[in-house]
Amino acid sequence: MIDALKYWAPVEIDVSPKTPVVKWRDLKTVEFLEPFFSQTVRRVRDEDPEGEISSGIESILQLEKHVDCVEPTGFIFHVSRCGSTLISNAMRTLQNSIVISESYPIAATSWLLFDSKTSNGKHELFRSLLLRALVRLYGQKVKGTESRYFVKFSPLETMQLEYIRRIWPDVPWLFVIRHPVEVIVSNLRKNANWLKTDGRLEEAAMGLGCEVSELESMSREEYYAKMIGRICRIAVENAGKNSWFIDYADLNVQTLREIVRFFGIDPFPSELATIQTAASSYSKDLNRGTFVPDSEEKLREASPSVRNLSERWAMESYTAARAIATRQLDEKGLRSFT
Repeated sequence: MIDALKYWAPVEIDVSPKTPVVKWRDLKTVEFLEPFFSQTVRRVRDEDPEGEISSGIESILQLEKHVDCVEPTGFIFHVSRCGSTLISNAMRTLQNSIVISESYPIAATSWLLFDSKTSNGKHELFRSLLLRALVRLYGQKVKGTESRYFVKFSPLETMQLEYIRRIWPDVPWLFVIRHPVEVIVSNLRKNANWLKTDGRLEEAAMGLGCEVSELESMSREEYYAKMIGRICRIAVENAGKNSWFIDYADLNVQTLREIVRFFGIDPFPSELATIQTAASSYSKDLNRGTFVPDSEEKLREASPSVRNLSERWAMESYTAARAIATRQLDEKGLRSFT
């Protein structure tokens, strides 16, 4: 079974049954070209509905020992609707790069680490090994030329930032922020998957450090504000020499190029040109053409309730993260635009 899974990777993990099930796809026929992992999985399933193999979760640990992988070049954490997809798209334009953006199997594995009922030394060791193996499997050298590998986590995985850093202490990580009012308005327009609490109330409550009953009575606006504040606070607490904070307002061609260099890459002139193209495109839907800034529109759209909740629950942590971002821009000789 393990030999048959070489060059395959998980596209789905069902951790709900007593015996977890992993569904695999052949990476030789899959390229992660879309802005999000789920979009790629949807496409390949439409093209080949029967092209999956199922196994137990132990296969992830077994297969890792038999494959040649690129170790992670950089991690991207973020607060949602803040330009992180633009950054991952730019990394995708680099030669010989792999970009895994908000993989549900990674998210599901990370969330299991919150399970305090089973938290003990053996449990944490197993989960650490599983998460490490899962990330490595996405970095397999399928073509043989792959040399750069980026993982963009969903916003909730920032809750596990300290834990992830313990597994990969030397991997540089980026934290992308945006004014909380703009993030809340954007998510109110179109609810992001990571913010949906239906069926995941326990996880969302653990993320906020509250009871499920409290979450059930919480408005979407309050939930968003509290979650943004908590995400920013955790990132600030973990800031260090191998981290860089960047604000949406400061994203441009120049800072995108510096992000590439922050990850230890000296880009070729041709790669710089592709980064510039990526910077001008609508990141979540590449068919929509040129990106049009919408910060002022979102600020005007915000209700008094959104503004008040943002001020109460998110602004302090965001301001602390913003201070780090501004200082780091100054240290790099880059101008902050806000």
